Amino acid sequence: MSAPAFEERVGRAAGALHGSVGTVRLAAGDQLDAHLHSFEELVYVLAGAPLLALEEGCFALAPNQAVRLGPGEAHAWSNPGTEAASWIELQAPPARPPGAPPDTVTVDDLAVAAAEPVDPADPRRQRFGRWREDGSDSPLLALPGITASMVIDERQGAVQARTFMIDFAAGTKLAAHDHPFEETFYVLEGEIVFTAGDEERLLAPGDVAFAAVGCIHAFENRSGATCRWLESQSPLPPARNGTRIA
Repeated sequence: MSAPAFEERVGRAAGALHGSVGTVRLAAGDQLDAHLHSFEELVYVLAGAPLLALEEGCFALAPNQAVRLGPGEAHAWSNPGTEAASWIELQAPPARPPGAPPDTVTVDDLAVAAAEPVDPADPRRQRFGRWREDGSDSPLLALPGITASMVIDERQGAVQARTFMIDFAAGTKLAAHDHPFEETFYVLEGEIVFTAGDEERLLAPGDVAFAAVGCIHAFENRSGATCRWLESQSPLPPARNGTRIA
């Protein structure tokens, strides 16, 4: 591969067993050669206009668009634009640690046709998702002061994890609770006070927090503005009884 790879922000070192979250930055004119993984990838584009080559075609992505890449699915990335492209990536389960047998394999180059824009409403493009502020593309789950908008889940074929956007209004609190799955929180806008066990931290844009299975955690927005983060859950939550209030 000819570009910087996955920069892990949460993974095995933090105690994650079911997924790792990090970022990839692809400079203008750079590329990631064709390869495949033994894990599922959920990708959310932050900036730029990366091209994703798959066996089914080549697709031009844009900020707030997302894609699910399944185990064993060959793909390649390139950035023909004039600015860097970057994305948040969830790998579920986490890649094997150094020294273990490799679980990322390079493959022959994909035959790349002309790139086409992504239309998540096209039933042939089930793997793609996107986030819109009005929630017009995805189911909305709402609590007082809290809105969750799905980005990638079972609708895109995800089997190991899901991602969604959270808007957390000023002055809102979410009481201490835990889950039978892992959660990662990647802050995009605003500030949020995150409490895990006895530790309290103020998270700002670019910060990442993690709650392991059974970790009692809570949120409070003490600022005067909405906080927004991309949240991931792995493995997929059960159909019910997925949250236990302390």
